[in-house]
Amino acid sequence: MTSDAELRNTILKHFDKDYTKDLLVRLASKPSPQTELYEREPLVHQYITDLVKPELEEIGIRDIAIDDNMNLIARIRNGGSRGRILWLDYAMSWAAGTMKEPFIGKVLDGKQFGLKGEVVRGRGVSEYKSCTASWISALKTILRSGLELPSEIVYVMSSGGHASQSDCIAHLYFNDHLAADWGVCIGETSIKVGNPGSIDTNLNIHGKT
Repeated sequence: MTSDAELRNTILKHFDKDYTKDLLVRLASKPSPQTELYEREPLVHQYITDLVKPELEEIGIRDIAIDDNMNLIARIRNGGSRGRILWLDYAMSWAAGTMKEPFIGKVLDGKQFGLKGEVVRGRGVSEYKSCTASWISALKTILRSGLELPSEIVYVMSSGGHASQSDCIAHLYFNDHLAADWGVCIGETSIKVGNPGSIDTNLNIHGKT
């Protein structure tokens, strides 16, 4: 059994910081905005098909599918037989609004924001794109390391986002019959059991205000 110290050394050996930074810049430079079309927005589809899918293929993942709701599903079965762990990611960013050059993907000095080191400016970086870069980099690290995984990894990029209804997730469950033993989604930098959800409600309004 691999010890924690051995795992850490393996990760540090195969983790590519420059690749992660470059990938985040490319993600931040690719528009994936929330519009009135929501998950049917063509720019969101292009973000998935023209950038994310080819990137996953480039790092060595071959089992990739995109369903008819534009959700991407990628699987790594590296000897794992102890269930499935699902990494849930999202493609859609908030609307650009009045932000100037929202998809510039520019590297800046973090000092002006009170942060150490470099930061990447672009719409969606503080939402999902930084996590997307981290997760794809993690998948690359796993594949480069040659470690045998105890579980199958199912990486899912939903075509939805913050303001979407649960249609994309429902499609994954009811149409794609996607199931897992554990699920991980983005959030705070700590591991917690459970996740804040949402309730979709339709209201019919009658009469006058």
